[in-house]
Amino acid sequence: MPATAAGRGLGCFPLRSPQSRAAARALVVTRQESEAEDDWDKPLDCTGIAETLEAARERSRQREDRTEALEPWTPICIPPGKENTVRGRLAVRMNAARARVARFEAEKETGQ
Repeated sequence: MPATAAGRGLGCFPLRSPQSRAAARALVVTRQESEAEDDWDKPLDCTGIAETLEAARERSRQREDRTEALEPWTPICIPPGKENTVRGRLAVRMNAARARVARFEAEKETGQ
């Protein structure tokens, strides 16, 4: 019984054979990589950005009123080879800005 698509040039391997399992793993990995890259290659959609920024400002104001510390941030992971895309460059700038805010907050707390 064929386990892979012979029409694509991958071959026709017996079901449950090491070759069919290896081919299936390769297909899954390739699909996951292509799906992950799709988001990075799409043009940026700025729909609703003003509302999102206003909501972030409001949360920031509320946090200042309660003297609540910022939650720890994690850097945005950029897939290899996507550093020079529009989204990649934006992610680099956002990571740098978050790092600056974290340093500022740390300095502010040690200075008080």
